[in-house]
Amino acid sequence: MSWAAEQAAALDELAEAFGAEAEWLPFSGGSPLNHAVLFESATRDFHLDAHGDGFDLSIPDADFVVTYPNDAFAGLKAGVDAGHYEELSISVDGKPHGLYAVRQVKAVGDGSIYQAKLSAAQD
Repeated sequence: MSWAAEQAAALDELAEAFGAEAEWLPFSGGSPLNHAVLFESATRDFHLDAHGDGFDLSIPDADFVVTYPNDAFAGLKAGVDAGHYEELSISVDGKPHGLYAVRQVKAVGDGSIYQAKLSAAQD
C-alpha cells in the first residue's frame, strides 16, 4: 500500500470513529455522495489555553472545515474551482448538524487528502 493510500485509510478510520457524515448533491446533477469526514468548527473545537498567570479563552477561526480523502467527493473541488455553488449537509452522531456552502477546496500534502472550507448556507 502506498503512503498516500495509507494516509487516506487512516483518515477514513478516524472519520468513522470520531468524525461526521457529509452528503454532497453535485450542482451539475447526479446522485448524492456520502462519506465520513473530519469536521471542525468553533462549536466542536473549543478549548482553553493557559497563558502566564491566568487563562486566555481561545476561540478558533469561525470557519468550518471538513477533511476527507480526495476521492470521496469526486468533482467537488472542480465544481468549486469553476465557481459553482456547492453545499455539504453535515450530520454528527446521526443527527443533522447543518447545511454548509463550500467556499474552497485544497489539497493537503501529496494531494491524497482534501480540506474544504465551509460557511453556513444561506436560506
